[in-house]
Amino acid sequence: MSEFTVEIADLRGWAAQAGRSGTHLFEAHNFAVRNINDADFGRIMNLLKGDYEKIVPALHVVLLASNENMDKAKRALEISAEEYINADINFARSFADLDAGISVTVADDSVADGFDDLSGPTAHLKDPSSRAKGIPTVSFGILWDRVCDLIVLLGASDPREEVAKLLAGDTVKASRQADAWRMLAELIDDVNANLASGQTSISKTWKGNAATSAEAHFGAWKTKFENLESVMRKVAQALDDAAEQAVNLAQNITDAFVLIVSVIAAAFTKASIPLYGQAYLAQKGWEAIKLYKGVITAVNVFFTLLRSIVNLFISGVSEFSRESLPTPPQV
Repeated sequence: MSEFTVEIADLRGWAAQAGRSGTHLFEAHNFAVRNINDADFGRIMNLLKGDYEKIVPALHVVLLASNENMDKAKRALEISAEEYINADINFARSFADLDAGISVTVADDSVADGFDDLSGPTAHLKDPSSRAKGIPTVSFGILWDRVCDLIVLLGASDPREEVAKLLAGDTVKASRQADAWRMLAELIDDVNANLASGQTSISKTWKGNAATSAEAHFGAWKTKFENLESVMRKVAQALDDAAEQAVNLAQNITDAFVLIVSVIAAAFTKASIPLYGQAYLAQKGWEAIKLYKGVITAVNVFFTLLRSIVNLFISGVSEFSRESLPTPPQV
């Protein structure tokens, strides 16, 4: 007949550590609700809006569900400890009804070693900051710049900045959300490491079929946390890339159109000169067309980036679902 052993204090320490991990996940949920809750990035960035609007609430759901399921795992461990004390061999129903009829060695030295967290996951949850570049400065030429300066002097917003914003969108908001995603990834990494440490400790003093079942359950959590962390980091990088490229695109487009206007304006001043003027106008017209084609190419490259980000959001939604989490013990 097989035997299994358990150290009650250790089992309780392991349950408490699982409970703390659930609390950390609940704090992560609250942080996400506060800081990742708006998919409206404005203008060209809003090409991401439809699919980002789906992944944001999914993130909230998976963090809250993770908290709930981890709390159930904690309770299952607590029940196991209680049942051992009561000498009820059917305690294993919390994880698996596998140990009936096997002799039990129960010990309790009232000391739980090895169940302190390696780090405090919620320390990562700070006010998000932006890595986005400043909105590009746009010049419409000396005369128009003077007009814009006068408008600003009179208390209105600067038209040169507004043009860039219309193209780029709210890149600062996008970058701040990227930072929030990155902080959540760090938290998940810490929670995973804490639980892995606890699992190593409990495996030294809790042995048997129920212990093996519990280990498999937390092993499934390890895999899930790794997947969540990976998607979170990819989303953070994607938002940062989109914000950076949106600013660059706004700068390139505005610079190109200002140059196109300058080239055509210069050509028209000489258009009245017989033969030379017409040839000069045609030459500058072709130069303007080349500049315009360059703008179209830059826009298409940016759209390709956005399509890859959308695909990431679409695939990430399935990872951020309640159903994708390890099935909680029935307690």
